[in-house]
Amino acid sequence: MQTVLLADDEPIVCRIAQLTLEASGFRVLAAIDVEEARAMFERARDQIDLLLCDVAMPRVTGPELAVEFVRKKPGLAVLLMSGCVAEAEVEAPCETRFPFIAKPFLPSALEQRVKEILAPA
Repeated sequence: MQTVLLADDEPIVCRIAQLTLEASGFRVLAAIDVEEARAMFERARDQIDLLLCDVAMPRVTGPELAVEFVRKKPGLAVLLMSGCVAEAEVEAPCETRFPFIAKPFLPSALEQRVKEILAPA
């Protein structure tokens, strides 16, 4: 079973994404803030296959958090999401680009996007 670390500061969005992914067969670790996401990452780093993170998080942006986690776990898959920015505007520090899904999204679209990213090359 693949594990997704989900970080979104909007509890309802976090819960809907969690339920969607769990129904699709993923194990989901859901965090509603950056500190909780960091703690979960440190506890379960070896089991986490994908970081699904909101772009606009308080104190640390989603792209910044993604770069931090990828530095600690090279090869970690990342999917950023936002209802506030266009995909072309999502750039992490050092100009790293990550896959993106725009909110609002249908549960089926989230499931498909996560499966695409985690599919074996």
